[in-house]
This record gives sequence, C-alpha cells and structure tokens, in this order.
Amino acid sequence: MTNLLHNLKCNFKLFFSNIFTPPFFAITFLSLISATPAAAALSCDFPDSEGNGIAVNLTSDACRVTRLPNNDEALITDFNAATGDVVIAVNTDVPSAGLGVNTLSIDGTPQTIVAGPNIFLNSLPDNTTITLTGTHNNNTENFSFSLIRSGGTVTLSGSSSGGIPTAIFVTSGNNQNTEISTSFSNPLVVTVTDSGGDPVANETVTFTAPATGASLSSVTQTATTNASGVASLSATANATSGSYVVEASVGGVAATADFSLTNDTGAAASIVVTCGNNQNTAISSAFTNPLVVTVTDSGGNPVASETVTFTAPATGASLSSVTQTATTNASGVASLSVTANATSGAYVVEASVGGVAATADFSLINNTGAASAVSVTSGNNQSTAISSAFTNPLVVTVTDSGGTLLPARL
Repeated sequence: MTNLLHNLKCNFKLFFSNIFTPPFFAITFLSLISATPAAAALSCDFPDSEGNGIAVNLTSDACRVTRLPNNDEALITDFNAATGDVVIAVNTDVPSAGLGVNTLSIDGTPQTIVAGPNIFLNSLPDNTTITLTGTHNNNTENFSFSLIRSGGTVTLSGSSSGGIPTAIFVTSGNNQNTEISTSFSNPLVVTVTDSGGDPVANETVTFTAPATGASLSSVTQTATTNASGVASLSATANATSGSYVVEASVGGVAATADFSLTNDTGAAASIVVTCGNNQNTAISSAFTNPLVVTVTDSGGNPVASETVTFTAPATGASLSSVTQTATTNASGVASLSVTANATSGAYVVEASVGGVAATADFSLINNTGAASAVSVTSGNNQSTAISSAFTNPLVVTVTDSGGTLLPARL
C-alpha cells in the first residue's frame, strides 16, 4: 500500500496540489456494491481507455471532465485507465466559507472526514458502480452521485442541490374515513422542507400504521418526495373497523406528520347464533332464554343498527308470533324474548338479516302442557243387567290448554 500511495502521489501530484493544501490524507479500501444511479441533475463522462477525472462544484451543481480541479470544486474522482483504480477526493474548505464537504459515504459506508483534504482509494472494474453520498454547505444540503464504468465510458451523474430535511407536515388527506378493505378517497400527502423552508426532493417518507387492530392494508409503506418536496401515498383500509393514526416520517427529523383515519364497518355479511338454541318450554309459555344472534361484516366487525327478522313456522308447533324483529346494538347483537304457541312439538326459528343468504337457526320444542280438559269419548248412555258388565268401556280424552292429547295418566 505504501508503494501504491507513492505512485498515486506521483501520478496525481498536480491534482493534489490544486485541490488540497494540508498534508493529511485518509486512505480506505472499500468493497464494491452495485447501486442504482441517482436521478441525474448533472452528468459528465470520458472514455475508460484514458486516465482522466471529473470535478464537481457542489454549490452550483456543475461538473466537468478534468484532472485539475479549481478551488470551488470540493469533490473529484480521478480514474487510472491502466489499473482501473479510482481516487475519490473531497475537501471541507473552499473559498466560499462553509460550502465544502461535511460528510461522505461510499457505497453506503460512512467515511471519516477531517478538516481540509480527504482522499479515498477504490477500484472501478467494468460494469460496476460506486455511490457517493453526503452533505455539504455546513450540513444543510445533500449530494448523491453515481460513478459508473460501463460500455467503455466512465460517468459521474447525480445531484448536489437537495437540502437536508428539518420538517415534515401534513399537506392533505387527514381526517378521512372509508369502509373496511376499501381505498381512502384521497391520498395521504406530506411536504418535507429544509431549515430555510425550501422543499427537499428525493427524500424517502415512511408511512407507519398500527401493527394490530384497525389499520391500513400494509403497516409500513414509503413514498418519495418530488421537486416540490411532496410525497403522496394512496392508502387502503384493512379489514378491522375503528379509528387510528398513521405516522409519516423522514430521516433526520424527529417529529412525524400524523393522519387520523377511520375504517368504517362494512355491510352485514354474516349472522350467527350467540345463545338461546336448543330450548324447550311448555306450550303457551315463555322460553327461559332469549334468542340471541350476532351480525358481522366481511372483516368480522360487529354491525350495529341492523334489523334481524326471526321467522317461526306458520302452522303447527311454533312461536306465539310467526314473524318478529330485533335491532343489533353496538356489538352487533340482536336479542328476542319469545313465547311458545299452544301447539306442542319441535320446530326451527330462522333469524335473518338483509343482504345475507344464510340464516341463524334455533331448534326449539313446545312441551305438552298440564291437563286442562277431560271429555267423554265413548261409553255414554249404556244399560246392562244388574251385576253384569257394560258392553262398552267408559272412555274419556284428556287434553292440555292447547287441545293436545296427554299421555296416559291416573
């Protein structure tokens, strides 16, 4: 490494003397990571068959192909065609006070920056990319560049004009509601600005919804700010009803931009028996427990204020009223106290709700009541000789209050 540094000093002596004055250098060898180039606000290139460099004026967001940077160009990359090595150099000091480089990351790895000149060594084989990101102008602006070697050309492209986010706030889309599992009418929109109140472009905004309960269909989603610093997200409610908050955040800013949203209960999709099934009672008397059902939507959320219709058989054993209704409460529950009619026997009561084909069914039995009437069936108006049997037996019929024949009783 000593010999290599010595050769670099010899080869790029003029380059170093133009951009740097202190004799302190930091040299780091880095692994290469493929990356997607940043959106190009500037772009400079030269053939990879020749050794050359690209200098960048971060303040004016301009670049030029040269190995002789001037005092306003705080970042330069110099390519050695013979070895494929590249020198990445940055300076914290430029004539316009405070406009030099403050931080630098290469392929996502932060580098140690000291006051004055800083030099980093890397390699640039064909069909590879080195990403250079950091801050400048007293840490108030970002830069992001891609150094690409491909197709016989070395290209530096990217931008140094983006401010550093200091604030994020809601622009529109707050205080909305929608039915579960449907999209909100308006997107969630935020604006990101720097310390001067200017919009910051190309920043990733993260929208975070609750991990459980009422939420969005995806807990974490991202959007990127445009040239106006605006990021927009079209959001969809999950299947759980309720109110919640979605937080929008951006790196480096502690405060979040918060959206208050509500997932409304959907239409009734299911009705089930809650309690009151498999009961029996004497004819013409009330059943001990009410018939209770629960109505829910497609997400299993209770549906309030729905009319539930309880339908008993029109003939035979049934309820005292064939059709009765009840309304669901906030828990989606409807309850009906019922009375048996005067006919004994087993039957089914169906509970139904509009829009749902299936019913919630109750199996009930009306038991025979106590004896309430006895009548002559046969054997009346007979005669026979004394001390002899009558020809026909004396027969009576015993029924309950509903006229139902009672089994044998003494």
